[in-house]
Amino acid sequence: MHSEHEERKTLAETLKRNAEVTESKLNSLKEQFEQNMQLLVKRDNEVKIAKAECADKVTELEAMIAKATSLELTVEEEVALRKAYMASEAHLNQAASSLADLVQQSTADVQGLFDKLERKTAVEKANRALVAECRKAVSQRASELESSLTNLHSAEGQFHATLHSSLDTFVSTTQTRHDEQQQFLQARLKKISTSLREVRSGQMESKEVLAALVGELDATVNEMQASSEASLDSLKQTCRGAVNDVVLANTQRFAQVAASLDAMVQSHVTTLREVTDLGRSSQQQIVEVKAAADAANAQELASLREQNALLTATLDEMKRSNVSLKADLMADFAKLLDRFTHQQESVVSISITSAQALVNRSTETRQLHSAEQSSQLASLSTVAGDMTDQLEEAHTSLVKQTSVIGKDVSQASGELDTKMDAFASAIEQDLSSTAQSSARGLDEISTLTAKAREEIESRTKAQSAKIKACNT
Repeated sequence: MHSEHEERKTLAETLKRNAEVTESKLNSLKEQFEQNMQLLVKRDNEVKIAKAECADKVTELEAMIAKATSLELTVEEEVALRKAYMASEAHLNQAASSLADLVQQSTADVQGLFDKLERKTAVEKANRALVAECRKAVSQRASELESSLTNLHSAEGQFHATLHSSLDTFVSTTQTRHDEQQQFLQARLKKISTSLREVRSGQMESKEVLAALVGELDATVNEMQASSEASLDSLKQTCRGAVNDVVLANTQRFAQVAASLDAMVQSHVTTLREVTDLGRSSQQQIVEVKAAADAANAQELASLREQNALLTATLDEMKRSNVSLKADLMADFAKLLDRFTHQQESVVSISITSAQALVNRSTETRQLHSAEQSSQLASLSTVAGDMTDQLEEAHTSLVKQTSVIGKDVSQASGELDTKMDAFASAIEQDLSSTAQSSARGLDEISTLTAKAREEIESRTKAQSAKIKACNT
């Protein structure tokens, strides 16, 4: 029983504990229920709030749908505006492309103008090089001609000095020979005269004959002496006259050659000065052409800057117009589109008109500068032609003057040869006459000597005969 009591007690305690547990669970469930109820009330309030918010959101959604519909219309309008804007941009791009082509063409024209100027500059440099070469050649020719004339003058001077010295030597030698011959003849005649005097002193009857013989011998000696002196004086005068004629002729001829040389030098100096002046004028014209080209280039650049500024202003104006159009887009689409189209057309028309005006002005300016460049280049061509003609005239004048100088020198040489031949002929004639006179004198002396010898022999024989007769 005790065990049962213990079991019952244990069971009662167990049930009590279970009841406590159940009560605690019940309490916790109550608390949880209360909490759930509170939460449910809260959730109910939240649902009510959510429903109110949902109603608000539905209202907002409906408003947003309406706004989206209006935005779709706005997008369609924006698309239409963008298409119109793209069309206007296409027109502007076309205008800009045409302006770019015009700029490229203008740049090509300016580059071609500079290339032409460079070619003309190269031609002018070549012309200046040719002028310098021609000037150098003319100076060289003049120097060579002056050197040749100087050498000719010195050679002629040496020839004259040598000729004068040779003639002086010849005259002195001839005079020495004449003096020796005269002394020899005088000694011989003196010896003959002495012999005749001895004969005459030994034979008085032959005194008259011997006196006549001695007188004849003295007359012959005097005649030979006078003839020799006359021939010598004639030879001296002939030599002096020939030398003076040669010197005078050569002096006159060389004076003519010097005058021709001075005239040639002055002519070439004048020609070179004219060529130098032409070169300077050509350089001045080239400078003017370059200045005109620089001015044309600057004007083209200014025109292009104006065109770029105009295009930039047009684009800025279109951007501002598009911004204002976008701001007014929702107000009045139809009126805005008409105004946009009208503004775009007016802006594009004004831009194109301004660009065309600038293009026309640039074209006229380029044509004007092209005409000026053509005239200046034609002037340069004329100046180059004049320079070529003057160089040809200078060359022809140089050839003519050189020919004249050659003729003068040839004529002087011919005259010198002629006068020297005449001088040689005169000397030969004088020498021949002197030799003939000397030969005649010697013949006369020989004849007189033979007569004297015969007379002496006859007188000696007569005296010998008389002596023999006296002795017998």
